[in-house]
Amino acid sequence: VKIKNWREFLQVDLSLSKNFGNATQLCQAGYRYDQVSPCRPSKEVYPNDVLQDYANNVAAAPDYLNFNADKPVYELNPTTGKPFEHALEFRTAKMKNYLEVPQHWNVGGFVTFQQETVNEEGIHVVLEKISELVGQEAVCAADPPKHLEHKQMDAEWEQWITDHADWELEKW
Repeated sequence: VKIKNWREFLQVDLSLSKNFGNATQLCQAGYRYDQVSPCRPSKEVYPNDVLQDYANNVAAAPDYLNFNADKPVYELNPTTGKPFEHALEFRTAKMKNYLEVPQHWNVGGFVTFQQETVNEEGIHVVLEKISELVGQEAVCAADPPKHLEHKQMDAEWEQWITDHADWELEKW
């Protein structure tokens, strides 16, 4: 079953109710119990009832995925330890986490770019900033800007995004 529209996309359950681990052990890929749903101890395999649970709870999930679709893992909200309400909330948390990298890691430089800017002005804006940070001129040629057509957005979708996006965060 494919997702047909944005409403279905926003209704996809970003969690699974089954947890097989416990709070004292690490889950798959080294996540802690309070970071992912479900928590599956690294060396265990999902029992068959989880596959059914997945099929029942995420009806919009495509059945043709070949990257461990039978073993989905959803990150939990790091503030609440609960599933994200929707994909936009998850995206916001990921962006905040990314912007906090310099506060937690000793990085030599940190820059952000909006995809729209890179598309409209070209990758040279990225190359120039990196060159400036490392003190060396880029030796590769930059692709020209991409002139993408702006898609007509559904008015309800536009309003939903307007109401739910973190606009302060989107300014970076």
